[in-house]
Amino acid sequence: MIRSIALAVLVCAAGTVPGLAQQNSAAPAGTHTITVVLPSLKSFYDDLKVPFDLAEDPKGYETLIDTLEVFVVGLERDKPLGLRMLSSPAGGLHANLSLPVKGAPGDAKADPQYQKLRENLWDLDLKTAPPPDPRMIRLVPPTIRTRLPGLKLGVAERLMFGGRDGYMRRETDVVHMGVELADVRSLKGGIPFDFPAGIDLGVRINGQAQPAADRQKAFAKLKGEMSGASKKKVDESATAFALRDGVYQQVLAELERFFVENSEILGRWTLDNSRKNAAFQLDLAALPNTDLATSVETVKPSANPYALVKGDDAAIRFTSQLTLDSLRKKHAGELAKLVKAHVADLIDGDAQRDAPSKDADKQALNLLFEAMADVATQAELTGCLRSWETKPGHFDTLGALKIADQAKYADMLKQLAGLGGALKVDLDVETVGGVTLHKIAGKSLQNSLPEFISADGTVWIGLGQNVLWYASGDGVQARLKGAIAEVQTANAPEVAPLQVAVRMGPLARFGDSYRKRNPAPAKPKAAPAAKAAPKADGEGSKKPVLARGSKEEGASPLAQLTTLLGEMNLQALATQALQGKDDTLAMSLTREGDKARVDMQADTGLLRFVGKAVSKFVKDNLSDE
Repeated sequence: MIRSIALAVLVCAAGTVPGLAQQNSAAPAGTHTITVVLPSLKSFYDDLKVPFDLAEDPKGYETLIDTLEVFVVGLERDKPLGLRMLSSPAGGLHANLSLPVKGAPGDAKADPQYQKLRENLWDLDLKTAPPPDPRMIRLVPPTIRTRLPGLKLGVAERLMFGGRDGYMRRETDVVHMGVELADVRSLKGGIPFDFPAGIDLGVRINGQAQPAADRQKAFAKLKGEMSGASKKKVDESATAFALRDGVYQQVLAELERFFVENSEILGRWTLDNSRKNAAFQLDLAALPNTDLATSVETVKPSANPYALVKGDDAAIRFTSQLTLDSLRKKHAGELAKLVKAHVADLIDGDAQRDAPSKDADKQALNLLFEAMADVATQAELTGCLRSWETKPGHFDTLGALKIADQAKYADMLKQLAGLGGALKVDLDVETVGGVTLHKIAGKSLQNSLPEFISADGTVWIGLGQNVLWYASGDGVQARLKGAIAEVQTANAPEVAPLQVAVRMGPLARFGDSYRKRNPAPAKPKAAPAAKAAPKADGEGSKKPVLARGSKEEGASPLAQLTTLLGEMNLQALATQALQGKDDTLAMSLTREGDKARVDMQADTGLLRFVGKAVSKFVKDNLSDE
């Protein structure tokens, strides 16, 4: 399993169309539009050491590096390496890997590093034709051998098969690997690392390298393939699939717009080895007179009274005053409908509730869905959310949202009060700063989410001019009153349109609590895997690096990776790693000149979690112990 995953990455499986037999080697080369580059293999190894140090597993680090070294035989350790994505209207997006291998093209015997690289990859099931040694030609399938004359490969070019299909070409001090021969031939030289010193990963998307219409065609092919991957699971309800697929399609639509309408996108990842934290910064400039350019123009700092709501010690801090462009307005409206339908289906399917209780719960939740619809109608997300961990995995939560008209919410509360039965609604409990507080209490609410709902099942709703307040939790009433007062005490500060900071440790503890209450059904035990027969002719003579117990060698790399992650129990690892207060993931969206800028920071605890996860992966799959 590890072998196939590593080979998939090695030959750019993420951006290629599998199946060499379907590839047209005479197709024109695509246009270089996306670059993903590391400064060097050495810097990558140095960065990998940080999470392992935090996990206190130096042996695991050595084991992983020893394994990776199997895949990079012949590579220079101090030169840039990475991917170049080529965009072709006829063939979608193809990723091409460029690796620094010292030497020059020519006869393989006079090019020892290239020879060494190909021999090693052959042992790892990524085979090439012509083979590294002419005596190995009998191991090349007839279907591959018959294709070679028509390809007219140069002396430094090879056809790849086995692990992944594609082509390989040797150039001075670099080896290119990709799915299309024309693409591989079009690449010139290694990938330059033209980012500032200290950057550990650079991403550049050049929106001016190719006409927008051509990029639209290229992405349409990729989008069609990715959309086809979204399928309903056997045990998945129709509403759950509709919600999951709806979100997936919205993400694809956003990615399509970014790719087609950008002028330039720059991403920079930095891992601070001394402070042991990480940051990512992304700048996006849009082509003029596009929807994306209009969207970027709406991203600007502005006065936001909800930024006054204190939350320095909160587990979740969210503040927004974000204008929704036409695409996101449409998405917000669609999402509100999908969420409402799925929640209604979940409530209706709960055999523990009677019909009046179900109706009452759906009526109460209609306040939430109406608020979501309001965001779409106003094309604006303005408000805040604060959530404090009061005991492990339990929270006091409050939030405010700008709404168009409080009257309809007041009417909904009156209707809810008239239902009686399972929910008790107290209207007009008190008024604080022009905001009227209402109280909803019901045991079913508390049973559904006791980590966020107070012991007596109380939820507070506050209505004021163009604002809806929400609060829940055992000690939240005083916090709510304080927040309402804070919003009115001073001039609103000018802040970024979106600011989010989340402590992941409290969320991990919530996950523990939720899973204890809702344990996953036990999986049936799989039959023992048949022992594979030894390979002939010396194949696989190197130490195998397959995951122990792997039963999915025929599955796609993504499916195999998903299986691995599911078996690692990341929830338990997160709870173990995120015990302190160095567990914050923060993000902000603002504008710098004509560019939208996203800033993200990850605290030490998150790198510790990554270290523990990778450490477990190494112990389970790579260690000899």
